Amino acid sequence: MHLISGPGPAPAPTATRTSSVSPTVVAIYPMTRAQESLWLAYLATPQHTMYNLTMKLSFDASNSVHSLKKLLEGVNMVTTRHGILRSTFHEDRNMLARPFVAEWEAHSAKPSVQVLSKPTVTALNSALRSPVELSSQFAVRWIISESEATTDLYLVAHHIAVDGISMSVLSAELLDFLLDSASFIAESNNFYRTHMIEAAYRASPAFKTAEDFWLSQCRSVVPVQWKESPQAPGSVNYREIENWFQFSKGELQGWSARFKTSWFRVAVALIGLLVRLSSEPTPEDHALLVAFAGRPEGMDKLVGHFTNALPIRIPLTQILRSETPTYDALVQLVSKAVSTAKKHDQFSFVDLRDSLRKGSLQKPQFQVAITLSPQLAGPNCSLYPVEGACDLFFCFLEDRDGVSLGVIYDPLIFSAAMLAKFKNRFQELLDSALTGDPLDSTSFPPLSTQIPCLFPNLDLTNTDQISATRFHSMFEYQVARNPLAIALASAEEHKLLAYGELNQKSNQIARLLRKSGVQRNKIVLLHLKRGFPAIEWILGVLKSGAAFAVADQSHPLERIRNVISVAQPDLIVDDGNGQCLANLAAVTLLDTRNINLDEISANDLQNISEPTDLAFVVFTSGSSGQPKGVEIEHRNLSHLVVGAHASGYFPVFPGSRVLQFAPFSFDAAIFELSLCLALGGTLCFSKSPHALVGDYLADVIHSNRITHMHLTPSILATLSTDRALPSLCYISIGGEMAQESVIELWRARANIQNGYGPSECTIAISHQSYSRGTEDKQASAANVGKPHAHTMVFICDETFARVLPTDQVGEICIGGPQVGRGYHNQQGLTEMRFAYHSEVGQWLYRTGDRGKILSDGSIYLLGRIDREVKVRGHRINLEDVERTIMDLVPEAVNVSAQINSAGTSLCVFVVPETVNGDEVKSRLGAKLPRYMVPSAVHCLARLPLNVNGKTDHVLIGNTRDDLITAAQHSRALGSTTLPSGQSYTSLLQIIWQTLLALDNLPQPESNFFRTRRKQFAAISARTAYHLNLQGPNITLNTACSSGLVAMSLAVDHLRSKRCDVAVVGGVSITFPQTGYITTQQSLLSCSGHCHPFDHRANGTIPGDAVCALVLCRLDEAVKASDRIYSVISGIALGSDGDTGKAGPTVPSSHGQAQTIKRAWEDAGISATKLFYAELHGSGTPIGDALELEGMNLARTELGAGDSGFIAGSNKGNIGNCEAASGLVSVIKICKSFQHGLIPPVQSFKRLHPIINPRIPVQIAGEAVPISNGLLQHLFKNEG
Repeated sequence: MHLISGPGPAPAPTATRTSSVSPTVVAIYPMTRAQESLWLAYLATPQHTMYNLTMKLSFDASNSVHSLKKLLEGVNMVTTRHGILRSTFHEDRNMLARPFVAEWEAHSAKPSVQVLSKPTVTALNSALRSPVELSSQFAVRWIISESEATTDLYLVAHHIAVDGISMSVLSAELLDFLLDSASFIAESNNFYRTHMIEAAYRASPAFKTAEDFWLSQCRSVVPVQWKESPQAPGSVNYREIENWFQFSKGELQGWSARFKTSWFRVAVALIGLLVRLSSEPTPEDHALLVAFAGRPEGMDKLVGHFTNALPIRIPLTQILRSETPTYDALVQLVSKAVSTAKKHDQFSFVDLRDSLRKGSLQKPQFQVAITLSPQLAGPNCSLYPVEGACDLFFCFLEDRDGVSLGVIYDPLIFSAAMLAKFKNRFQELLDSALTGDPLDSTSFPPLSTQIPCLFPNLDLTNTDQISATRFHSMFEYQVARNPLAIALASAEEHKLLAYGELNQKSNQIARLLRKSGVQRNKIVLLHLKRGFPAIEWILGVLKSGAAFAVADQSHPLERIRNVISVAQPDLIVDDGNGQCLANLAAVTLLDTRNINLDEISANDLQNISEPTDLAFVVFTSGSSGQPKGVEIEHRNLSHLVVGAHASGYFPVFPGSRVLQFAPFSFDAAIFELSLCLALGGTLCFSKSPHALVGDYLADVIHSNRITHMHLTPSILATLSTDRALPSLCYISIGGEMAQESVIELWRARANIQNGYGPSECTIAISHQSYSRGTEDKQASAANVGKPHAHTMVFICDETFARVLPTDQVGEICIGGPQVGRGYHNQQGLTEMRFAYHSEVGQWLYRTGDRGKILSDGSIYLLGRIDREVKVRGHRINLEDVERTIMDLVPEAVNVSAQINSAGTSLCVFVVPETVNGDEVKSRLGAKLPRYMVPSAVHCLARLPLNVNGKTDHVLIGNTRDDLITAAQHSRALGSTTLPSGQSYTSLLQIIWQTLLALDNLPQPESNFFRTRRKQFAAISARTAYHLNLQGPNITLNTACSSGLVAMSLAVDHLRSKRCDVAVVGGVSITFPQTGYITTQQSLLSCSGHCHPFDHRANGTIPGDAVCALVLCRLDEAVKASDRIYSVISGIALGSDGDTGKAGPTVPSSHGQAQTIKRAWEDAGISATKLFYAELHGSGTPIGDALELEGMNLARTELGAGDSGFIAGSNKGNIGNCEAASGLVSVIKICKSFQHGLIPPVQSFKRLHPIINPRIPVQIAGEAVPISNGLLQHLFKNEG
């Protein structure tokens, strides 16, 4: 097998071609969706030959049957017979409809034939590699190479016209014609009816069924990260081919008999396994592009392009997680997927792309493709496959003896040596599969490191076995499996630490601690900077037999003092990066800067800890301000890992990359490190962990290729969903009530898991999963799923005497081996929260959470019991009131509801102090019963927070009176209560005098703009002064239309010759730049993004601009040889009055249409010539819809009919620049026409559903090239 690839020659002189295209077109029809995919690739790189498909027919030169004349007759015959061979391909001129195919008349269209006599290899390759211009040349060309012994006929076709089956058909027709041309009947065989069959298919139920199947193949798949480093960039920019194997028919029949399926499906499964083994480990699957015939019934002999390359997911993760992974199971699943795929192979890749967009799913990257080309008609026929654009392209080519396998590869990624390694590995896989070996380490050792395993022979159903296992023993097992695997990583700091290295350092630390006298159950307090050393010390403490606790270096000294007081550690380990602890307590202080571990043995230690020994103490906030130290034993920690693993929570895989997000003083950090290191994952650190929000968090995820992360819903909400983060597989959220909108938004991009569990029960005891991309009904965010393995949850009444049945509300109580020991040195509190329940016969932890058990066993949270109060006999959950306020009052950022001092009503504290308390009560009154509406709302700049950064409701309750006094004082400072004898009028005069810096009090009848004349007029007056302009200078304000209104006045002054040159400026600057408060359906966007005309449009965003234009009369500009960017042909101003509008601020499509018509009439230009319209496009759904309706109405009334146009808006790129907005539009278009390209409306995907779909408009969602010539464009702004 060979590949015709390489640098193409310079464009050949036209004399070397026999003919180009005939002027007679007999049919024009849309491209099929499969052709559209290749058309887009062609437009991106029109000079590349990666999609050239070539067939070679070799003949004996001495045989007259194969004479040049006969070959030319054969070429003419197939060209006449198949319309696609004499077709050109085009983009629609109006850029509105689909790209189309033009078929040229059969008898006058001459094929492109090039005859080469005894060409050199270089000359022949140069001819074969020539690119084709699809819009002016036929997609198929012929090259005849003559030598003394043979005559070779080459058919070089762009893949958009011909696929592999078509080549097989053409080879048979040519050979039959040459054998007996007299009896050969060349019936017409046209491709143009295909698009009608496709249209019928896309409207059928079968299309939706196919869509569901192909979307399932894209879910939970991730890009391939090759293990080998990419090659250094070189001069080679084309792909190469390696011939791997020639399989006989007997061998292939053996494959089929062994697996009871077709040999090709076996090959797909093995290639999928090869790719997995050659890439970085991942907890998700890869998908391979497989070429399917895509031919409707009865079109087997039709020449054209039907092939659809579509993804088949290789479900290796499912296989590896089974108890006995086998090749048979993998082949069976792949075979089933391929079998289903063949039923749906008319579904195109373009349709798949659109379906992914529609479902807000990220399009996966497909880097590996597989194709099977059918056998050609004779032994003298050979096929040269297309290069394609994948990293690896496995090409199977049928011949009379069997099948050959060649692999096309990108030399910028792979070397020949790497390909040889892949070949050997494929042979090993094939041998192992055929001999029936199990799919595990005994048959193929490299695979063992990808199978998740906690501990050898560990029975996940045996509680005693799990309790007897240690987390650090699970870690050591991963070390033994793959010591070179990366345990810790930081992309920003370019640091890596392998499992073997981490194990050695932790062993040295453990020996140091034992030598220092640290004993079992004693506490070592770690006061360390977040980073690799912290993990080393945590593991070292656990291996030593002691327990660890963490004092966060970012906490105040008083908090650290309290932690030390409660923990009473035997040793404090400090690295000198935090506050000085030397004199804080009478405890031995170990400074890591003074420790030398080099002389200490790094060998593994004998485990001395018992299951019930203390593993760590984690501190949470206490009601008195004193921290509570939760004691967790080794068996608790082991059950956390096993319970999560067995229940599918945070399913870490060898090679998973877990974000180290939480501070080590939080229990969430222990969750991250324990699940990660017990299962062979990589824990990834950031350089600035305290800044892990928003764009920086996204940068860290991207640079570290994070697959798993656990964070709070509020942090997740700071991540932009516009940011592509393809590596993300699992997002676990917890620590606070999750918003369903956040889950819904992110489940399209990753598997979401909403975890639940208190620190006292070792962090996580249940979770609710939301699978990536599924359309299943979303469970409520209050549903936190079923308990993990070996954990039991009961709902008890308020006296803790009785267990309540399903669906009854009470206190959530947790039992099982994850329940911790209690609170360190706080026996009274321990006895209060950890209690024996006689009915269930075990110790339970009383969570204080209110909830119920659903019929399916899931836990449903309803808030905190200790925040329930009784007011006048009514039981009220304060969290319900707070949640309602947050929903109804978007400007509120923090809320705490409390009972008043008399216990007779509620009072509420709200942040910020600018919130209107009366408005809060008014909105609550319309939503809640009267007894739940607070009698007082106190607004403050801030509320007390606990050490975990959460609102400290207990402290607020204890200091309620002080906070009320502070709120009253704040309100008094901003009070509008009038001093004695002062009227509201005089107060307003004083306010405006201060704000406008006026010398005198403004009078009640004063005009605002005239009052500020010296401020407003300063800009235009100063401009006129500095530029020595002696005509009129005017400052005006008509909101967003100010710039274009000013330009209109300037045009009028130029036309009437009241001035010779006009400077038109617009300024809009907001300072300081702050956020804004908004709500749904308001003018300003709730998402922080402006999407003009898009289905996601929900408002505009502010923007800043300072701009100016210079205008003069056209004839004078031409005479002066000025640079002219654009010509203003017509202009109009107008208001839409009361033309059936809902209100004065609502635009009217009719009123806009009348103004637009006047502008066109002023210009005297036909509306049909409009190419592009730069519109206001505020990003509000109604405004955008009415604006396009007005534009369409104006054009219709002016006779434009259905002629289309392109529209855009700068709001989506830079926001609403208000007064400068119109001039920004003018400058954008002037520069666009100067550079020949109109920039796209950022992130536009599809029209908003309320926009009339019959309007013939295309939104510039992608860059629009501008051809030479005079083009009409229109600017429009509203104000």
